[in-house]
Amino acid sequence: VVTPDERDHLLTTLKSHYNLDQQEAEDLLEVADQTRQKSLDLWSFTNRVNEAHGEAERGQIMEEIWRIIYADGTLDQHEDYLAKKMANLLRLRHKEMIDAKVKVKRELGL
Repeated sequence: VVTPDERDHLLTTLKSHYNLDQQEAEDLLEVADQTRQKSLDLWSFTNRVNEAHGEAERGQIMEEIWRIIYADGTLDQHEDYLAKKMANLLRLRHKEMIDAKVKVKRELGL
């Protein structure tokens, strides 16, 4: 379940990183959600990321995953599981995942 704070963070990130307006960002989230619902797994998505991006960029993606998770100030067990799964699918070592988590928690004052 994506909380309103997490959704707002996603929209803000899309707008700032990709120079999208509000409607474009919302449309992109809608298409992404529809695509995700039709997919069988996350591997097909992360495999494309792995092919197109180096380790440093994948680490930045992991940081953004943590920012989204912590946008509402909480970490539940499902989010923790998903973050670990995403780190594995992004071919990041456990230390890299934890470093990203610690960095984001410091940024957010958590």
